[in-house]
Formats: sequence, structure tokens, C-alpha cells
Amino acid sequence: MRSVAAQVQDVMTQATVTAARNDSPRTAAERMWRNQTGSLLFTDNGQLAGVITERDVLGGSRSALTPTGAG
Repeated sequence: MRSVAAQVQDVMTQATVTAARNDSPRTAAERMWRNQTGSLLFTDNGQLAGVITERDVLGGSRSALTPTGAG
């Protein structure tokens, strides 16, 4: 059996969805929903500043809804 050496560029998504660092988690979630993507690249002055995923947004929502001292 012959080995196939795939490269990241062969499987990556080239169209990116970006947001500003100061966008709210709700705005990020709405943008992910509209674009049917599970992550956003955050930029600051045109430079990559971070990545947020569905899991980040859902985790943030859960912690915001959890009463202080619970769980």
C-alpha cells in the first residue's frame, strides 16, 4: 500500500470569516451561524489576534448563566 502525504493546504478551508477583537460573544455566535462555520479568526489592525470556536462561545454562555457558587 502506498502512503499518501497530504498537506494542510489540501484540506484547509481557504475562505475565512473574521471578526474584531472587541465584538461580543453574541456577535461572534451570530456570525458563525450566518456563515455556517465553527470558528472565527479575530483580527486587530489587520493582524491575527486569536481564534474563537463554537465551544468557546458555548462555554462562555454556560458560565454566564451559572449562578455564583454553583457547580
